[in-house]
Amino acid sequence: MQQQASDEPKRQPTYTECAAHSTNLAAQSLFQLMDNKKTNLAVAADAQTPEQLLDLARRIGPEICLLKTHGDIVHQFDANTAAELLRLATEHQFLIFEDRKIADVPHIATLQAIRGSHWISNWAHFISVHGIAGEGPLKALSECLSKECGILLVAQMSSAGNLITKAYTNKVVRMGKRYPSLVAGFIAQELVSNDAGHIHMTPGVALCRHTSTDGQQYLSPQQVIRDNGSDVIIVGRAIYESQNQLAAAQTFRRLGWNAYLERIGQANPAPSIQFVSATAPTNHSG
Repeated sequence: MQQQASDEPKRQPTYTECAAHSTNLAAQSLFQLMDNKKTNLAVAADAQTPEQLLDLARRIGPEICLLKTHGDIVHQFDANTAAELLRLATEHQFLIFEDRKIADVPHIATLQAIRGSHWISNWAHFISVHGIAGEGPLKALSECLSKECGILLVAQMSSAGNLITKAYTNKVVRMGKRYPSLVAGFIAQELVSNDAGHIHMTPGVALCRHTSTDGQQYLSPQQVIRDNGSDVIIVGRAIYESQNQLAAAQTFRRLGWNAYLERIGQANPAPSIQFVSATAPTNHSG
């Protein structure tokens, strides 16, 4: 007699269970931190001065699991800025993701990660890399980066009209799987890897789905975490440009965490919050 298939959806793994599957130390740390701190919120700190960057980290540090930086847009970013950022990360228990999007030949990729003007690997727990240059940069980085540093491969983007195709995404994911100790996961709009140990982060998150005037496409926390299977919401201008950054961060933290609880079957579905901006943002984030 043929057994009828169950209509119940397969239970999704918790962050702690994902940590046990990961072979990248940075991904393990972040998965465990998210469960312990009960937050899957990352904030894109598009600050242009050290003071702005550090002030934001102090304000919203208690609410986040990850701070995403762009060191090359911070005027006079130096070793003192990096040291204070690391101190705040330790104090408030969050990790640092430098969104460098390395996309060059192996030699230059290595210099960008471990030398250059910012010495990124000295202070960042995660560094983003494009797959367009092939495996060369990953091989080079695997030979020089600390085991505690994780690479996030850009598999998809949130900007309208970007040239990434599904075939390209699949190739990037396959490439990442060949470097399990180095690649922590993927920057993507949805779940792109079937490996539970890979962490997925999604930029372009707002309180409701919309497209900004500069082509940034936004998804809600519920869509990103509950529906699309990503692990981390990356919120930029909706927090950074808010008049009350802490309150905005607390709102996104709650929505993101509730969406995660729904996904793993530990909470009742929460209604989506609809939000209409009074003024269209003009700068780009995420």
